[in-house]
Amino acid sequence: MELGFQPVPALNCRQALRLARELNLELAAIVVNPELRGSRPMLAKLVEAAPHVRVILIRDSVDYALPAHGVLQRPSSSKPPFRPHWLSKIRTILTQKSIGHNA
Repeated sequence: MELGFQPVPALNCRQALRLARELNLELAAIVVNPELRGSRPMLAKLVEAAPHVRVILIRDSVDYALPAHGVLQRPSSSKPPFRPHWLSKIRTILTQKSIGHNA
């Protein structure tokens, strides 16, 4: 558990929806790769069920037309994600007072 939240990883969007339902999760944030098949309908369902949830996209330089509270830049395939940077960025997003979506 980091940042006071418990991550619940899923291998795909269908599994994410199932876990959220079966575990009756109180979602604070959804961190998702928008290239993942089914990400749009999954986000729509999860945000409808939890309108306060923060949406954080993991992406490369491509601009996706999905509303989000923040973006984590995907590193090149030769570099692993820089964990402290991502945690810091997620902490900032989760503690923002505004609940509006930013692109």
